[in-house]
Amino acid sequence: MGLNQSQETVLLSETQVAFFLLERGGWSVVEGTALRRTFEFPGLMEAVEFVAEVAAAAETTGHRPDLDINETGVTVTISSPGAHGLTNADTMLVALIEELGSEGEPADHS
Repeated sequence: MGLNQSQETVLLSETQVAFFLLERGGWSVVEGTALRRTFEFPGLMEAVEFVAEVAAAAETTGHRPDLDINETGVTVTISSPGAHGLTNADTMLVALIEELGSEGEPADHS
């Protein structure tokens, strides 16, 4: 079941985005219009399994992330094209991805 149009296009305020980032470790805002997080895995097979789980979760919402996979990690980027900012649909998909219970850990980019 996908999100209806009104749910998907509700833009989040800067305060809501800041609070969201405090609640959800590892996610960052990219260019003010996308959320991004890199998950690391022991190997390619685990990364591919995670991508399959993310794809299944995204399919239930009708909101599709960009997925960049390499041999030990997956970078997930979520945005609402045309919304000109972050929306409830973006944060709802983040919550679904985090519920997957994957063994992936946020990459340490410090």
